[in-house]
Amino acid sequence: MSTEFPPVEPPDETVLREAEARHAVLTKPVGSLGRLEELGNWIAACQGVVPPKPFVRPRVVVFAGDHGITAQGVSVYPSEVTGQMVANFLTGGAAVNVLAQVAGCHGARGRTWASTRHPGGGQRAQGAAVVRFASTARTR
Repeated sequence: MSTEFPPVEPPDETVLREAEARHAVLTKPVGSLGRLEELGNWIAACQGVVPPKPFVRPRVVVFAGDHGITAQGVSVYPSEVTGQMVANFLTGGAAVNVLAQVAGCHGARGRTWASTRHPGGGQRAQGAAVVRFASTARTR
């Protein structure tokens, strides 16, 4: 199964400046929303309109993998943690599940690659598995 998305147009620099200017006149300290403010401006620039339109069908896509690089000592966590994280994601217990639910996502898709089989599913590094979960699994 695959999902195809239309091409993404680059953000409109003029609209980005309009969004930044709009934030400067709102009743709040300039920059008080931090990264959220920047993200809102970027979304407006991508949509070409200020203020940005609400998302109609939000989706969350999660990628998880441990392609053996942890054996080189470049991660603070062993590769077994990847399996635990994916299992938590699949059962609805990860932070991304909560964020997806708050955003109104009805499900998410992800791909997992792992150097070994793990309890969350997935394939060895040469394969890939598509996983699906219900973002409300933990809250039922």
